[in-house]
Formats: sequence, C-alpha cells, structure tokens
Amino acid sequence: FSKHAQAEIAFADWAASPQDETLYNRMEIALRKTPALEKKYEAVIAQKLLNAEKTDAALVMAHRSLERVRQAAPFHSQFAETSLLVCS
Repeated sequence: FSKHAQAEIAFADWAASPQDETLYNRMEIALRKTPALEKKYEAVIAQKLLNAEKTDAALVMAHRSLERVRQAAPFHSQFAETSLLVCS
C-alpha cells in the first residue's frame, strides 16, 4: 500500500474505535507521513477526540485546523474558538 492508502486505512480503523490508543498512535504516525491527509482529517479527529473526552489532544488539533481557515472564515473560526473554550 502507498503511504496515502495506509493513512486512510489507519484513520478508518481509528474512527471505528476512537477509544483505542494503539489505533490512535498508528493513525497519528501514518498521517504525519501524509500532511495533506493530516490537514483533511484534523477537524474530524478533533471532534472524535472531544467525544471521547480526550480534550487536550482535541484542542491542539482543533486550534491547528482553525488557524488554517481563520482568514477565509473568520466568523466561523471565532464561533468555533468560543465553543472550544466551553469544552475545555
């Protein structure tokens, strides 16, 4: 499999079991090797981490994701930042 395919599989495996630390670590390593996919999934991963009550990791990813869209969607970013404050 290509790095891209491996990252997609790792994300899908973790998304099916977001509490599994081994799958999370495997996904994290695979996504670091494919920055485009890392950016693609960052917000989804942050949401799943919030749902799994892994707030610290979720906030890091969410803030990175919001930084990329801040200029294009400032009101959305501001609303999301406020929502993240409520979660933390």
